[in-house]
Amino acid sequence: MRVEKDRLLSLIEFCQQSARLRGKPAATVAGHGLFALYEHELQGLPGIRININRPDSEDEIWLAVERLHETKPPDVANAVLQPWVQMTQGPTEEPRLRAAVDGKI
Repeated sequence: MRVEKDRLLSLIEFCQQSARLRGKPAATVAGHGLFALYEHELQGLPGIRININRPDSEDEIWLAVERLHETKPPDVANAVLQPWVQMTQGPTEEPRLRAAVDGKI
């Protein structure tokens, strides 16, 4: 039974590789069609480090992505200001001031 399973897996792998050879490779990053970012778009993002050269290592690390953990924004300490501040959930969105409040505290 093991021989048949190995042959089937090899045949599936061969079919996958053959299908990839038939496809036209992308000539540009934009033509790839999947998720793509250029280096200048990654620079400065939190948790992203590019071209890390360490003198104690021969390895060339061109991209390192750290796992980020969500942190809760600080609460508004002043009770008068609390109804005016609209907190947001997105990491790229800053809290906003409301244009008006209903006056109930």
